[in-house]
Amino acid sequence: MFDELMHTNAVKRLALEDDLALAIKRSEFVVYYQPIIKLDSRQLAGFEALLRWNHPKKGVVSPYDFLNVAEDTGLIAWIDQWVIEQACRQLCSWQAVYPGARHLQIAVNLSARQLANPNLVQEFRSAANKSGTSPNRLQVEIAEHVAMADPKLTCNVLLQFKHLGVARILDDFGLGASSLSWLQRLPLSTLKIDRSLVAGLATDRASNELVGLIAAVARRLNVSLSAEGIEAVSQIAPLIDAGCELGQGYLFSHPVEAAHAENLLHAPGWHAQTRPW
Repeated sequence: MFDELMHTNAVKRLALEDDLALAIKRSEFVVYYQPIIKLDSRQLAGFEALLRWNHPKKGVVSPYDFLNVAEDTGLIAWIDQWVIEQACRQLCSWQAVYPGARHLQIAVNLSARQLANPNLVQEFRSAANKSGTSPNRLQVEIAEHVAMADPKLTCNVLLQFKHLGVARILDDFGLGASSLSWLQRLPLSTLKIDRSLVAGLATDRASNELVGLIAAVARRLNVSLSAEGIEAVSQIAPLIDAGCELGQGYLFSHPVEAAHAENLLHAPGWHAQTRPW
């Protein structure tokens, strides 16, 4: 039976597939950088590298709107590797110009397809070597649901990254996808509290209790604690009280292009002068 909605969606998907292929040829992808802040001192600790698409008609497009299609078509392999290389080159460039940037780290998200790539760690090492970036300045982030889809594979890949000297972050933590028996086997560096729990801090008792439990898990695993989605000053104190060291969110900065992120390196005291905490 003909269904007009299905037909419309199919046409849109085909158009998106064509646009993605053209985007690669036209260099329309760009990496944005969201600052990661030390919550106690408000100093800049690093950046998370985030993919964006500068579409000629739609403007800046979030990866949530096209990554599924990119994965289905196989284009995600090229995109993922490109993001890694761009992030490494950018960090190396900043470190060469700004002495204060030498302590910074840069985090890159890994997709499920990347995790299944047997050459992933070697490709990561190659990108770091080409750019001149030290692996111990790099971080990989794996969403909790991706990591738990195949915990044995995740454990193996993270162990390789550990040997390379790359920090390992379990992202979106607290949504309930983790098996505690596997969690203690994963060679992690950091647990990153999911934004949905951060949003309820200072207003919702349940969120505060869950963050406290996550902090206890982090201490038990001997890993650090980070948080995403910080949008209010009132959320900072509960996170610090729980032992959370790092945070990111719109309170500090939206993800921005490299040139705007560089402004933070120009002015080390930006946090104390321009933000309302």
